[in-house]
Amino acid sequence: PVLSRLPEDTEATGIDGNQAMLQLCHSNCPKLDTHEVDFKDLETFDIGQFEHIYSVQALHEVDDDTKRIVFDFAHRSTKPNGAFYILDRFHYDASNSKFLEDYKGIWHFVTSELNRDHVNNLSWEDYNAGYLEAKLDHARKEQDYIRLLTSCGFQAEILYKLFNRSLIVARPC
Repeated sequence: PVLSRLPEDTEATGIDGNQAMLQLCHSNCPKLDTHEVDFKDLETFDIGQFEHIYSVQALHEVDDDTKRIVFDFAHRSTKPNGAFYILDRFHYDASNSKFLEDYKGIWHFVTSELNRDHVNNLSWEDYNAGYLEAKLDHARKEQDYIRLLTSCGFQAEILYKLFNRSLIVARPC
């Protein structure tokens, strides 16, 4: 949906290792220039530089070495005044938080009120205890991303957080 809202004169390029994902993006933005590239092959992939680069819900699926490859690629491919945005799932366990009751309340609101069409019957306890642990795959803490982005030549900061989802912005130093 985001791609379908781009201004008419916007040029957009999609890179993914999954052809089905690229086709889905192209259906939302027919003028999208797509490239099927495995993330590990980004070490040698050169496509020029962009004002903005976005990674959405992808990096928790790849190991730390591949994250570094993606971050190095993003650093090479971001114009000097541009930005690299990462929206992803991060490792976070709120069970010891002094705001645990707030997390539970917001979780209930989000799952019952905002997700009416997308039913999610997980309680906060089930989500935090079981599902969260099962879904950690290669998720890391936001600060791990900040450190890795910094080592790749970026300045980075967390702009937004909701439960275990965060938006990080990184700009070339």
